[in-house]
Amino acid sequence: MSSSAVAPLSSVMKQEYEKKRETICRQQEDTFTKRVQENAKYARATAEKLLLNIKEFKAAEAKKLADKDNFYVPAEPKFIVAIQIRSQKKIGPTQRRS
Repeated sequence: MSSSAVAPLSSVMKQEYEKKRETICRQQEDTFTKRVQENAKYARATAEKLLLNIKEFKAAEAKKLADKDNFYVPAEPKFIVAIQIRSQKKIGPTQRRS
């Protein structure tokens, strides 16, 4: 009898599955890191735009206040309130009995 070292089919399939899973996980991690970098760039650019707008607004406000001929009252701050009605998983709020 000759003993040939042949791995069982289930072991071969498991190894193929693990290789495939590893490549998919690596691809997902790469795309995630790219998205994080792109989001950071976008956030930085947006913050710069907002800061520029605020500086321009403050300069215009200071110019209006410096004018002695006219009477100027600065505007009150504007507030935005955001209420999340549904969760990120599209589940509505639970109603509770009182």
